[in-house]
Amino acid sequence: MTYRQMRLLFAGLARYDGRLSVLTARNDVPVGLWTVVLRDHARHTWLGIRRIEQLAPDGHTSGPLVPWERPLTEVEALAQPEDAAMTWLEVLWALGTFTHGGRGWSLAAIEASQPTRVELRYRLVLLRAGIRYDADSYGAFEQIVAAG
Repeated sequence: MTYRQMRLLFAGLARYDGRLSVLTARNDVPVGLWTVVLRDHARHTWLGIRRIEQLAPDGHTSGPLVPWERPLTEVEALAQPEDAAMTWLEVLWALGTFTHGGRGWSLAAIEASQPTRVELRYRLVLLRAGIRYDADSYGAFEQIVAAG
């Protein structure tokens, strides 16, 4: 999915009433397409999607959202930043910054803290001129982007 489609997906997660949360989102550079890994809290599974259309249109059913969901235990190999402190709302605010003027910056990844936690926290991986910057909090994100 494109960056714009990814943002639409994130905005649409509310229709699932807390059933889904983002574990990671990665930009497949240089193609520029995103892969998003979601946790299904109702079924204790994970699913990776590359297109919004892969999700079932009805977010209120208890059945699988995609035909190939996997057990949550398989996702433990994902990067789990220990210092991640951003809430999901702060991630959405940061994404808004990129949409409205994150000049020179690109978002490479969103990484969630341990998927077994009830309240996930996030880290953003930013790129500028090929250099990676990790923003573990919204304050760190603002400082990185402002200094750039």
